[in-house]
Amino acid sequence: MKCFWSFLCAMVAMAGALLGASEFWNSRKPADWSSREIREFLTKSPWVRYWGDLRAVGDVIVNGRPQSVAAGSLAIRWESAPLVRDALTRIESKEYNDALARLSKDYHVFAVVRTRSNGSHAALGKTRLSGHWSPEQEEELRDARAHEPPHQTWRPIPALIGNEQAQSAFSMSRLSMPGYEAISPARVESGTMERVSYKVTFTGGIVSGIDGSGLARQVGTVDLIMFPRSLALERGAVDFEFSTTEWLYPLARTQPTFRATFSFKDWAEVTSPPDTPIAALAAQPDQPPTISLGQTIDQVVAVLGQPASVVVFGSKKIYVY
Repeated sequence: MKCFWSFLCAMVAMAGALLGASEFWNSRKPADWSSREIREFLTKSPWVRYWGDLRAVGDVIVNGRPQSVAAGSLAIRWESAPLVRDALTRIESKEYNDALARLSKDYHVFAVVRTRSNGSHAALGKTRLSGHWSPEQEEELRDARAHEPPHQTWRPIPALIGNEQAQSAFSMSRLSMPGYEAISPARVESGTMERVSYKVTFTGGIVSGIDGSGLARQVGTVDLIMFPRSLALERGAVDFEFSTTEWLYPLARTQPTFRATFSFKDWAEVTSPPDTPIAALAAQPDQPPTISLGQTIDQVVAVLGQPASVVVFGSKKIYVY
């Protein structure tokens, strides 16, 4: 019996040590995080809710039934939280960080991040914002639709051109708190996440060549959904929920709604502003992940994540990102 209790205590202590080790964001600043830790923070921390291995309905029909296809991953991030903004300065573009710093002054910002992969590229893309939507535009859209002549040939509505993604996010997203009606967004900014594709060649498990001449390709989309700072969410003692509906099943009457519940009560010690002002961090030049000749496969994967594909030529392996 004594051996059993000794073993049990040892296992509990080990689990506690592992749990504490995984929550590196409580003990170290983002400037000291590795690329792997940044990816972990942006998928597993309390400021993020992450869904991987999503499935959507495809065009292939087998035995009269449409087959599902991989739909990548989705994350809901509290983007204007100080620690999240601090972490993003490590991996996002200066333009994106400048925009987020500006928007966070007036809004609580939540990001809906969709990636074509299941997390390996999510933290490494650069976001380019292009579309926007507001209640005024929504009113203009409703008015335009209400005055369309019946049976008229379809024609694009000016307010929607280039803003379809933002308008969809505006109509599908809500913020709710106990005892209050759900709140519609005050503003939405949308864009795409891109990264430059390149190839890393390994000979005998060591980097022997790096080809970074690839073109930028889209790896996901980002919606910044905003609610006014007047809500004073940080001062609340209750949980609040952000929700958004995603169009994954075209033939279904209802679509899945993703819900992210955030609590400020338990985060009082870890949501303080970073030592370095956000504006100063955003003004720093981009610092992309660095790999070099002579590194091992494990070292490259720790920086870049898993590759999109692997090509094998005899003793050589080419990781394509």
